[in-house]
Amino acid sequence: MITTNMHADDNQLHTNCFPRDLVVWCAQRRLQLNANKTEVLLVGSKHNLTKLSNEDLSFTIGLETVQPLDAVRDLAVWLE
Repeated sequence: MITTNMHADDNQLHTNCFPRDLVVWCAQRRLQLNANKTEVLLVGSKHNLTKLSNEDLSFTIGLETVQPLDAVRDLAVWLE
């Protein structure tokens, strides 16, 4: 399930998928991702995040590679 927050000049998507699946989902709907504005934060229990430690969770948008971050800003609030 994807939850969308729409703002005046951008959108936010909240979903439970691998980040590279999001690129496919957007392309199928003719939505363009901007690699310079795209941020990914993995949220989960410590146990589940540990399971992903050996996975390559980076993905490519055009020629840019996007890596998950330890913290992202959401409407002036930092999430870690």
